[in-house]
Amino acid sequence: MRALPLLVCLLAVPALAAPATAPQPPLLPAAGQWQIVTQLTQEQIARMQERAGDGRGQGGPGGKTIFDAKAGTMTRTQCLNKESISRWGQGMRRGRDEDEQPKCDAPKYAVSNKTTLTIDLKCTAPEPSSSHAVYKFDAARTSYTFEQTHTRDGEARKSKGTAKRVGDC
Repeated sequence: MRALPLLVCLLAVPALAAPATAPQPPLLPAAGQWQIVTQLTQEQIARMQERAGDGRGQGGPGGKTIFDAKAGTMTRTQCLNKESISRWGQGMRRGRDEDEQPKCDAPKYAVSNKTTLTIDLKCTAPEPSSSHAVYKFDAARTSYTFEQTHTRDGEARKSKGTAKRVGDC
């Protein structure tokens, strides 16, 4: 199923497909090694188990992913350094063929309470979709919680989880 790689990407990191020239979010996590834990639904757990059985479930660009069916989580570690942090929230185009790059409006960012970032994004291709994400950072920006909704084909897929800086890269 083609939707799963995009869903996994959205679950693992705050990566929303966006134009390469999109402005940076006004609120960013601190640089360093991050651990992102996403809570999975029963449907997502079943799909991840199927993928793991096929040998397609682990790893990925820029980090390491561990799927824990018993805990119902997916944990990803990723280094955010000067280069990669500049792309945080702008869109990682993983899991797509070169001829299927997303065509999206520039993301809309909003910051409230100095620690909450909201990102809204609408795309028209390869199929119409939208994303809404809310990241609540601690004051030092060394941890955050997130909730995301990705809507495509009239179906909304929700995810939530936590992330924390666990050291230097």
